[in-house]
Amino acid sequence: MIGVTKYFKSSLIQNTFFLFINKGVNAVVPIILIPLCNNFFGVEQYGNLIFAQATLGLLIVFADYSFSVSAPRDISANAHDFKKVSTIFSSIYSIKIIFGILGFLILLLFPLFFNNSHFNLQLFTYVYLALLLQSFLPFWFFQGVKKNHLITSINLLSKVVFISLIFLIAIKQKEIYWIPLIEFSAYVFALILSLFVLFKNFDIRFQFAGIASMFKQLKGGWSIFIIILLYWMINGGSIMLVKSFSTDEELGYFSVFSRVGYYLFAIFQPIIFSVVPFMTEKFVKSTKKEAYQYFNKIFKYFLLGASFITLVLIFVSDLIFKHFFNQIFYQKLSNYNSAFYILLIWIFFLLVNNFMAMQLLIASSKDKLFRLFLSLNAVLVTILFFILIPIYKSQGAAISMLCGELLFFLLIMGFYIKDQKN
Repeated sequence: MIGVTKYFKSSLIQNTFFLFINKGVNAVVPIILIPLCNNFFGVEQYGNLIFAQATLGLLIVFADYSFSVSAPRDISANAHDFKKVSTIFSSIYSIKIIFGILGFLILLLFPLFFNNSHFNLQLFTYVYLALLLQSFLPFWFFQGVKKNHLITSINLLSKVVFISLIFLIAIKQKEIYWIPLIEFSAYVFALILSLFVLFKNFDIRFQFAGIASMFKQLKGGWSIFIIILLYWMINGGSIMLVKSFSTDEELGYFSVFSRVGYYLFAIFQPIIFSVVPFMTEKFVKSTKKEAYQYFNKIFKYFLLGASFITLVLIFVSDLIFKHFFNQIFYQKLSNYNSAFYILLIWIFFLLVNNFMAMQLLIASSKDKLFRLFLSLNAVLVTILFFILIPIYKSQGAAISMLCGELLFFLLIMGFYIKDQKN
């Protein structure tokens, strides 16, 4: 009993637990919204919402840069020097403000590049504001100082506000733009609350950062930014090309499948991100052999969990679609669900690859190697997109993404075996 109590007092276990709850909330709420949006607004409108999110994701990649990954690492390394932490915090927010404004100006130019069937300014504006406000939440700061319980509490409150407003307002409307509009309102609440907690409990002082300090943050996160940009190319690119070569109905189904896969990935993200500061510490303060022993002990449990969840979803997905989506959606499901099963296998390899890369490459500052592996993945996926999507539509997109992830798996496993032997 004492051993169990001591185990749960572990900083890693506590932070992983709270981040898991946080990501679980972030995954469960959108999963609830998927059938809700399809049942009330139709699969076509849901596809247009996901298309807007995928397209605007590029602007958010720049606004967020790589700070959700690089900032916790930098803050964790300087956790006992709040003067440096304040500089990091100010630099990151200064960059976000500048990039956020530039992104909005670019959004206003979108009508020049999209025809009316692909662009709804009102929908795109609300989606952009919601995504931008989410990017501004300083959860990366709380993660860096290992106070993940604060992230969980604030996020849970904002999601309660979001869901409450959805049922009070959105489901009574006919246009799906109410979903991102209400999401934006919930993130405003979360941002105000999180900044209040941050400034009250930590000795942080914000001032608009100078060019030198901002450039330092941009330079330090450059490799990770390229990695995130490549991920957008794979995920966002699939939605955009399916939109171009298929019907709105098929785009809607592919959007449902890709969102389910994405939120499955989101459930495991807390484990991936929570372990990074501890693996970083192992690589810095211990030997490489000890770091690999620590990794191997955690990795086997992660692998079992990812395998179990993937297999369960493969067997119960038909029941989920039957009971939680409307009859119209289920009747046409068989025309498109082969893409869903391929995407589930893709998500499994994505989880394994991301866990290994974050712990073995990012934590040991081998960002460039991660970028190389992902670049090869993205190149292969992009080539296959243009070959397979025009012919096989959504199924071609899923096959392309799986092939790229299999290549990444072979590369990261090769590194893992070779580096561990050395």
